[in-house]
Amino acid sequence: MFISKTTFMIGRKKCTTLFAYSTIKSGATSKNIKYQPRSKNGGANLPLPEIKGETIWGLHPINAALVAQKREIFSAYYKTGELNERLKEVLGLCSKCGVPMQCVTSPVLDELSSHHPHQGICLDVSELPLEHDDIQNAIESSQSQCFYQPSVWVLPYRVVDPMNMGAILRSAQFFGVSKVVYMMQQSAALSAVVSKASSGAMEIVDILALKTNSMLNDLLKRWKEVGGIVVGTSCDRQDEAVMDLRDFRTNRPALFIFGNEASGLPSTISSQCDVLLYIAGHQLQSGDHPSVPSLNVSVATGILLHSIMNNRLPKGDNS
Repeated sequence: MFISKTTFMIGRKKCTTLFAYSTIKSGATSKNIKYQPRSKNGGANLPLPEIKGETIWGLHPINAALVAQKREIFSAYYKTGELNERLKEVLGLCSKCGVPMQCVTSPVLDELSSHHPHQGICLDVSELPLEHDDIQNAIESSQSQCFYQPSVWVLPYRVVDPMNMGAILRSAQFFGVSKVVYMMQQSAALSAVVSKASSGAMEIVDILALKTNSMLNDLLKRWKEVGGIVVGTSCDRQDEAVMDLRDFRTNRPALFIFGNEASGLPSTISSQCDVLLYIAGHQLQSGDHPSVPSLNVSVATGILLHSIMNNRLPKGDNS
């Protein structure tokens, strides 16, 4: 057995990590090392650490997971060689949280992250716990926590692209959304890819998971019963029922629903909305080239939330 000692500085504090490893002969086994085929090296075998849960990667998702403490954290794996200051900070947080750390080579990190950009670190964690189906309690809790301004919820309805889902979660967390409603069927899985795309927001933001459309219908009904407003989005600015985002104000709790990338909101959902909003784009002039007809759903979410959060009326303000 060999002992590898890695020392790095965090501020003025010196941190040392010991990593024990053994030489593995052909056909031999180890308790904490397993062989897996390398997907990008012609099937060659590479010894990998035993993962107890699932792997997340990247500085922001791992930092957020450590701070939020929603997941159980089993181990951290970081790259050999010189460490940049940001990575040292995250490793320092791992040390503060009592997370076991192992120094591994870049090819191991590549495998643990499925060859995604890992920024020199991966974390073995439990599945992200979600709030499931307790609609009434979720509504009451959210309303009680918003003292001066009405709560805002976001529902990406069957958004299937993990990059879009991550960007929506990032915008939701950045603008202070109280809760994100997540449809478990026909939506992008809340995976490590989504966590990375969200810059770690997935680890922090409150998420209410609904299994079926009937549960969504129940949510919309109860939301209205407590005085909330349900707001959908539309690209059809010619529809008289659709309002320009710039003209929208509310002092009521608002639940915003964004539709699927390809088909938008189905009529079964849009018919339950109190208001449908559109985002005005460039107006074509004579001789202009045809414009892009709509925005990406994650971009639209960011624009809408920026407008709503900056124009919310205080509770009780009927102006």
